Amino acid sequence: MNGRLRRSAGFALIEALVAMAVVGLGTLGLGGMQMFLARNADLAAQRTEAAAMAEACLESLRSYALPEDWADLPARPRALDGSSLCPQGPVDVTPARSSAVYQRQVVVGSPLSDNLKPVTVRVSWSDRSGEAQSMDFTTVIAKSDPADAARIVVPATGAPLYRNPNDRNIAIPALATDRLDGTSSLALGSSQIFFDNSSGLVSKVCNASGSCSALQAYYLDGYIKQIAIQPSAPGNCGLLGLNCLLSNLLGLLGNLLGSVQGLGMNYSGITVKNPGTAIQCTFSRDSTGLVSVVTNLVTSLLGGDKYFYYKCIIPFVNPSAQETATWGGKMRVGVNVNALSSTPVNYLVCRYQYTNVLAPAGLNADYVNDYIDNKSNVQSYKNVRYSLTDQNYMLFTGQENDIPDNCPKLKGSNGKPEYPIPESEVNPDFPPAATLVKHQRCTDGNVSTDCPKVSP
Repeated sequence: MNGRLRRSAGFALIEALVAMAVVGLGTLGLGGMQMFLARNADLAAQRTEAAAMAEACLESLRSYALPEDWADLPARPRALDGSSLCPQGPVDVTPARSSAVYQRQVVVGSPLSDNLKPVTVRVSWSDRSGEAQSMDFTTVIAKSDPADAARIVVPATGAPLYRNPNDRNIAIPALATDRLDGTSSLALGSSQIFFDNSSGLVSKVCNASGSCSALQAYYLDGYIKQIAIQPSAPGNCGLLGLNCLLSNLLGLLGNLLGSVQGLGMNYSGITVKNPGTAIQCTFSRDSTGLVSVVTNLVTSLLGGDKYFYYKCIIPFVNPSAQETATWGGKMRVGVNVNALSSTPVNYLVCRYQYTNVLAPAGLNADYVNDYIDNKSNVQSYKNVRYSLTDQNYMLFTGQENDIPDNCPKLKGSNGKPEYPIPESEVNPDFPPAATLVKHQRCTDGNVSTDCPKVSP
């Protein structure tokens, strides 16, 4: 009995020793694997550093300033102290807090042609185990004049200061559809007007039934941003605010029916030398359909700012082959004679007057000042012999006592005019690309030369 017990205890000890041996071998394997992973992670980090050093060197070699520097690679380009940005080497390029010491060498091969030269950058180092490592980066550097890059965007002497977008005259609105036959089309109410892509002038008009007629006309368009001024005192809205509530409901109904709260563009102040048929203008939201209806509804309910798009064509007849008809005068925002609400519309119109307009090279000196003023939206227009786009306005509407006497300042941000802000917040270091200039102020139902009525 005791003998059997002693044999059982002996077997248990052997089993324990075998188990410990198995665990030990597994632990040694895990340790080896950990060292392998750590070495490879370290090597990957070193390869990343080496690649960055080689790419920086190659980009430096490509940054030569003169065509003749190409022949001296890698001695040029040079740093401010006269040393090479990427010398032939080998040179020590070890960065701070690196786990290895790097050497970089540049080898410039024989030119493949008159304008192509192969370049190889080798970065070498020793890893933590002492094994030598290296990476080669080879590319071809072309000979070119760096000034060619500037010539792509800077007009040549005597060339216009702008390029025609989409190979169309810059006066053609971006919303116009290119017909790929030298013309572009744009909706004007129920009609379609067609532009000559070369001159930017309107060349024909087609009605809803597809009947077209030739036409010579200038084009005028722009956006109007309407800001509804909240009443400064409850008394402005009458008893229980019913006046304001009624005005908002009528404005909402007008939006849903396509009306623009009784406002439109009045062109009675525009005169044309050798006029053609009557001037035509539309004044509406810049979108249509269900999306527009929903947008108008939400905007009206929330009292947000609204944007409108107006388009006009100004027909003319050239008096002779040597002379071009011109137009001029002043555009005005007017009250629709069939406005839904009989309540007077009180509003202040401020026009965006741009400050950075340049005349194209080669323009007759007699026309330069008028051209800059007209393109800048300085009104009245004078001697206009071209189409005008982006003649934009800001419209403030509200109760009579809340309409300001003058236009607010615009702040500048990246050269673009933004929302009006108080004078104290204008940053002189960032001048805006435009200023707001008082164009009209109409209150209490005043109908005068500056506050005209318009047909629906």
